[in-house]
Amino acid sequence: MRLITGGAFQGKVRYAQEKYGISDAETADASLATGQELEQAALVCHLQEYIRRHHQGDQCSLPRFREDAVIICDEVGCGVIPLSREERAFREATGRICCQLAEKAESVELVRCGIVRRLK
Repeated sequence: MRLITGGAFQGKVRYAQEKYGISDAETADASLATGQELEQAALVCHLQEYIRRHHQGDQCSLPRFREDAVIICDEVGCGVIPLSREERAFREATGRICCQLAEKAESVELVRCGIVRRLK
């Protein structure tokens, strides 16, 4: 599994599809897809939106991604701290999950302004 992170609209999906040869048909949008669709996808984008829909406090059960899957999750913990408890819990859950994914990932890459930095 590979993890790609960075801010919104920074070129993460285009980069992943080009680098790993993944088509739109093999890409699942986690803001809309079911857990089963995410398990079958070669590329999962917007993981933070799946977490937003399924987290309980700072915990979230994820689908079992393919071993060769590329997972894209926006950075959501930077910037102004939200006033709402729910939004803070969502950010906490997303951060914890990204840490767990990064630990297991074969590689972790950060994309900003279309420029890629390999972190792991």
